[in-house]
Amino acid sequence: MERVGNYTGAITNYTKAIESKGFWDQDWPALDELPLEIARDKYLAGNYAGAVTEYDNYIQHHPYLGKGLIKSGAAKIYIERGEAQYVQHNYHDAIADYSQALQLRPKDTEAFYLRAKAHWKLNNFSEAAADYDAGLTNHHINAEAYIRRAMIKDEVEDYTGAIKDLDAAIEFDPRNVNAYYFRAFVKWSTKDRTGALADFTTAVALHPEYPRPVLFRGAVKAELHDYPAAIIDFSKAIQIAPRLADAYEMRGAAFYRQFNFKDALADFNKAASLSPTNAWAYCECAKAMIRLTNYSGAVSNFNRALKCASPSARVFVSMGWYYRQMGNFAAARTNFEQAIQLDTNDISGLIGLGCLQADQLQFTAALENFRTVEKLDPSWVHAWYHIYFIRVRLGQNKAAQAELSDHMKSASVADNNWPSKIGNYLTGNLSENDLLKIASDSSINMARRREQLCEAYYYAGMQNLLIGDKNKAADLFRKCLNTDEKDFMEYASAEAELDRLKN
Repeated sequence: MERVGNYTGAITNYTKAIESKGFWDQDWPALDELPLEIARDKYLAGNYAGAVTEYDNYIQHHPYLGKGLIKSGAAKIYIERGEAQYVQHNYHDAIADYSQALQLRPKDTEAFYLRAKAHWKLNNFSEAAADYDAGLTNHHINAEAYIRRAMIKDEVEDYTGAIKDLDAAIEFDPRNVNAYYFRAFVKWSTKDRTGALADFTTAVALHPEYPRPVLFRGAVKAELHDYPAAIIDFSKAIQIAPRLADAYEMRGAAFYRQFNFKDALADFNKAASLSPTNAWAYCECAKAMIRLTNYSGAVSNFNRALKCASPSARVFVSMGWYYRQMGNFAAARTNFEQAIQLDTNDISGLIGLGCLQADQLQFTAALENFRTVEKLDPSWVHAWYHIYFIRVRLGQNKAAQAELSDHMKSASVADNNWPSKIGNYLTGNLSENDLLKIASDSSINMARRREQLCEAYYYAGMQNLLIGDKNKAADLFRKCLNTDEKDFMEYASAEAELDRLKN
């Protein structure tokens, strides 16, 4: 329906013709098409309900529509009415019209793709996939169909299948920016960050005026702890789209990780002003204010977050860690528990509560929470390490060591990344000196080095504490605190253990 013109004037003239006496009794093909013209013009003018009414009138006055030699034209009419239903979110009615079109033209690729989109909206993923499959078996194959089918495969976590379809889309149309853009996300989901960066970069090159590809390329760089490079991308996204709240929030987070709290706060405030119902933006403002010792301002922003329409579990988790840092353990516990009640599948509340319980020597309760974390997200390997410490302190030394050793042999740590180094140390396969050396590797940026050292000092301190070397443990905990990584759970736990040793 890519027509251009004076739709309102056309509708008026067509309507006069249709309302003339005996219009539907005429046998003039030219006049007979007028109801369809008015339906199409109403659609293009945004009057979708009116368009559906006109299509209904036409179909009602043509009881033999689709018989004989006019099946192709009839299928087109049902498709058009289906589109008018679709844009009104009447997906069931749209599916019925697309199905009617397919009865008339069983190999109509467009009808398959349109019906697949409507099924997608209703979360009927298997039906949508079947329609894309059917459409792709016909001659009119296009990149969009491969992309759509890939989206369905991604939805059901068939990442291999999704990438295969996106590869086909790119082969069909090498300059299709959406194919590269979405393939980057699928690769990101599989932790292929190098591949994701490459695809986002291609998308940026194809359409440098689009802010999202460069924004998410920055997000991948931030996930790789390359904060300076991430900030460059976030700034570029802001230059392209100055009102893109996500870009300010992401750049603020990157500034924050570099301990540039002043610029972080400025970006978080900008994000909140652009998206005033974004509870998380206020929480980020609060975190930056805590670092700048503006505690009253932090509380004010937490209160703003709570006044948003639907504060997420993350808001309460953020408040929980704030109260934990302030030494108000009761308020911290309340907020962590509130987060868990809000979203039983969000592990962040369970982690906060589990750490708090372990630091208060409530080992049985802490173990239960970390077991739940382990079940909800097996890829979060730090749960293994907390479970190991708790079980040792409960006197289950051999069983704890055996369980952790089995975990470390699993495929989930086969990439030999930093978290796996911690596990190798705890199981005796890496020395303490080697762990600390890896953590302080001069080849990594300052922010990442500080993060890794915070973790390394804590885990080494705990290991020494468990074998009875309290003096060395205290020294390592102090070094952990010297990193000033106050947002890390390891920092909070090191602080709790050091206080206990002092007392």
